[in-house]
This record gives sequence, C-alpha cells and structure tokens, in this order.
Amino acid sequence: MRKEADTERGAARDGRRRLRYARGIVRKCTFCGHRTDSGVLLACVETCLGSARSFGDMNETGSEMAKILATSPVPVLKLETDTGPRVF
Repeated sequence: MRKEADTERGAARDGRRRLRYARGIVRKCTFCGHRTDSGVLLACVETCLGSARSFGDMNETGSEMAKILATSPVPVLKLETDTGPRVF
C-alpha cells in the first residue's frame, strides 16, 4: 500500500524514495547552504571539470575570489540599475 507521501514524492519499485519534479518549474540555487555552513565547496564548484566556477568571499583579501576579481575584467549586466551585484 502506498502512503500519501509516496504519491507526492514518488516511490521507486524497491521502496527507496525519489523526488519527482514537475516539468517547467525552475528551482532556485540555494548556494548549497548545508555545504558552505560546514566549510565545504558548493557541489557545482567541486565537480566542475573545467574549473570554470569559483566560490568565495570577494571582500576577504588573499582569497581566490579576490584574486580573480582583481586580475580579470568582470562584466556587470545593466550597470545603470546600480543593484550592487554579488554574484558574477
């Protein structure tokens, strides 16, 4: 017999639960709060094969992010809106 939670989340045939998301719904990035709280890199940064992603505090002198922002030109979209972006 299926439980109500199983019909909402979906249940695999072997009894393990798996999440099932509706198509057309965009899930927002949470910056892996559970990982950053424990001092671990974000999953996308850790698994990026080309090292195209970085994560860190741009205000911390000597950090990887501060070095990247100091040496590389960073384009800011819609600069005239003065939103003060923190994600590049």
